Amino acid sequence: MKENKSTHIANIIEERISSGQYSIGSNLPPQILIAEEFNTSLRSVREALKMLEAKGLIDVKQGKTATISDSSSFQLIRSLSLSVLLKAKGNIGPVFTDLIKVLTSFATNAVRLITSKREDHSELIMRTRHSINDLFSYIEEPLKFAATEVQILEYLFEGADNTILSAIYISLEDVMRTCLSKCKVEAAEREKRSRDYTYLINAISEGQIDLAVAMILMLLNTIQKEAEDSFSEDNFQKVAMGRA
Repeated sequence: MKENKSTHIANIIEERISSGQYSIGSNLPPQILIAEEFNTSLRSVREALKMLEAKGLIDVKQGKTATISDSSSFQLIRSLSLSVLLKAKGNIGPVFTDLIKVLTSFATNAVRLITSKREDHSELIMRTRHSINDLFSYIEEPLKFAATEVQILEYLFEGADNTILSAIYISLEDVMRTCLSKCKVEAAEREKRSRDYTYLINAISEGQIDLAVAMILMLLNTIQKEAEDSFSEDNFQKVAMGRA
């Protein structure tokens, strides 16, 4: 399906933000210049900016030029990269905990969006359900279970329709996978989590937004608690680097 003009403009600007062409805190060009660049109307430009604002990528104030968002959550998720985590000299336990907190916020929005527009995300829902079914096969295999869980979360972030967030999450997958696989979790808990993911995807498929949001919150809060309980300040760095 061919994207409309507003969506095209929004996607191009989002790519420029992702590449650093438009840096955090800087202003976008005036709307009239954007309209000239894309040979379109101011109305299409305004609609594109509304899309970007809804994603939290820009701030638009009445009568002023749009500014690239400098929200603390966006800055945190953007600054966390695999190389930074692996090169950290101190304990990264708090960093991982903060990462989960930020991902929880974004995942909640992603689940809400997917559930409200589930007809548009039928393929993504199908892939997610398939991976959730795989979880039950890996209850006794922590490494495979962790890898599959990371994949499920990636699908959910993909549904948020935010290329920046998806790219950053993908860059952190190795750390997420390693930390999750090292968590001290019994097989019974992995089985319970598999069932909870099943409840989540069922809620999404049935359009139950409140239930779907509640389930993803519970799942990510559980992951955060497991990480806090599993790793001491002394060994979290080694765990994240795969040496523990």
